[in-house]
Amino acid sequence: MDERLRSEGPVSNLVHDLIQVLSEKVDGAARYGIYIDDARADGCETCAAIFRECDEHDRKDVAHLLEHLASHLSRMSAGSDAWSDEEDIGSEGESESTGRASSISEEAA
Repeated sequence: MDERLRSEGPVSNLVHDLIQVLSEKVDGAARYGIYIDDARADGCETCAAIFRECDEHDRKDVAHLLEHLASHLSRMSAGSDAWSDEEDIGSEGESESTGRASSISEEAA
């Protein structure tokens, strides 16, 4: 990636990354209904169930990303770029996003 994009952008790299992931999740969630219909049309209820599960996960991820992005945007508008990882640590001591990624890896295995 062009270093000017990373250093001269109107928002921080992290905010840009959050927006990018959010966009991907929203696009995916918008398509799951079609995927579920396709699976049913082909007679594969297992696939339909998988797509429903993916839809549910993505919708939860969207809500989590929106909440966290709002926190970053609030800090930006207040003029603070500082962010503490302690503010994003779940009750078990790991970030919620890391825990989510771990559960996806375990489900895939």
